[in-house]
Amino acid sequence: MRRRKLGAELKRLRLAAGLTMKDAARVLRATESKVSRMENGHVPFKQRDIEDLLDLYGMRDAAIRAELVDLGRDTRAVGWWHTFGDAVPQDFELYLGLEAGAAKVSAFTCGPIEGLLQTRAYAAVLIREASPGASAGEVDQRVRLRLERQNRLAGSAPSHLWAIMDESVLRRPIGGPEVFRDQLLHLVECAARPNVTLQVLPFDRGWHPAIGRSFTILGFPADVSSDVVYVEEVGSSLYVEKPDATERYKRILDELIVMSLPPDESIRLIQKISEES
Repeated sequence: MRRRKLGAELKRLRLAAGLTMKDAARVLRATESKVSRMENGHVPFKQRDIEDLLDLYGMRDAAIRAELVDLGRDTRAVGWWHTFGDAVPQDFELYLGLEAGAAKVSAFTCGPIEGLLQTRAYAAVLIREASPGASAGEVDQRVRLRLERQNRLAGSAPSHLWAIMDESVLRRPIGGPEVFRDQLLHLVECAARPNVTLQVLPFDRGWHPAIGRSFTILGFPADVSSDVVYVEEVGSSLYVEKPDATERYKRILDELIVMSLPPDESIRLIQKISEES
């Protein structure tokens, strides 16, 4: 996210100066492709490159230059998840970095309960079943990683989570009656937070535009990055960043919000199911 913020600011300065990526590439003695990757936050920044671009764009303000150079230095810092080592799948590191910087997380799930809302016991069952060859220590490490992610919903400036769940998610007793009942009650507790909104899409709605698909929209402040859609596939992950594509997912999410039960009715349904399980 630091790379994205710096890249967005450098792009803004370039456009304000009336220059093209070709102009920037010439100063860096690089390709336009590299400039594009820099502006989109896909690569780390060298201090010399930042200073050369600021010179080209006519940025003379010493305070702003120092701030951007410091931000560039921070782009090489490792994220909190690196302390978990091999517990973080390589293709999931990007998601963790995006999630850590997101101001809003909007998710629709028709599989397990959203990871940011899972209890320790429920998460442990999912991880053990997904990795039957993992040792008890490895499972515990991955569970702690998942629980650590949930800290993003707390603190002085928490992210806002809007989670929509297909009713089937609430009817699948993963972990057995006791584990699952505790998980449902945990959802009710989470929904009491001012920055968490839960909705349930009931069976009786019939067809909906996300049948068989789970996805997450990561929303960012306008000065940091455009929104990103994360779609988890079997054995792989898809990141959608092009504005026209992300807008399609946002329209689907809007439809799901309208089709789902209002938050208060959703909580009552979750409570009812917990009493039945």
